[in-house]
Amino acid sequence: MKTLQPKDVKKVPKYGAIIIDKSLNDLPIPAAAQRKNDEARAFLEKHPIPEHILNRVRSDK
Repeated sequence: MKTLQPKDVKKVPKYGAIIIDKSLNDLPIPAAAQRKNDEARAFLEKHPIPEHILNRVRSDK
């Protein structure tokens, strides 16, 4: 009787057909992108998303 052996598969995270390249994680973030991120974070802290929107069930899934 055969036993199942795990295959040596290259473990690269995939989402659909997109392969994530981990070497890109070390790239510097542009100042404009960092500023925009900080502004968005500050806005969401002042104006949190209502619970009824966060908890709704989407009909397209």
